[in-house]
Amino acid sequence: MADTKNILDEEHEELLEMLGEIARQKTEAGRLFSEVLRIFKYHLGRENETIAPLLAYLKGRLGGYKGKEKESLNHARTMFEDSYPAMMQEHEEMAKSIRLAQAFLKDNPDRLASDLAERLLHHVELEEELLYPAAFASGDLVEYELELLGGKIKY
Repeated sequence: MADTKNILDEEHEELLEMLGEIARQKTEAGRLFSEVLRIFKYHLGRENETIAPLLAYLKGRLGGYKGKEKESLNHARTMFEDSYPAMMQEHEEMAKSIRLAQAFLKDNPDRLASDLAERLLHHVELEEELLYPAAFASGDLVEYELELLGGKIKY
């Protein structure tokens, strides 16, 4: 199967590192970002199981995937569809804490925390407007290709 390490993984790693640094601070922003970090870590696990394989499939599709790999991708598609509402809820919870942190940071400036807040909100927007729709499209493609092979798998 295609290598799933990509620019998104790198961004996730950077965000995790920044979140960890700020979450360790003994401030209100640190407390709020620690809640974001808790949700973010769990959320990334979901994305790695569902979205990452589907996006990797779109990227590496011309390299060819065997039927068994497509079955695995179809399972990721099903898991993504099932977990999508919860993932969107996690985005809302993170955004709420981030906005509270931004309000706190207006009176207590911290450039790193302010930059992180903006990056996280942009990241959430990118996922919702670009990556999640691409993952749905990839899942639809996998499902269609399995139907062509006569091997539609239900989970």
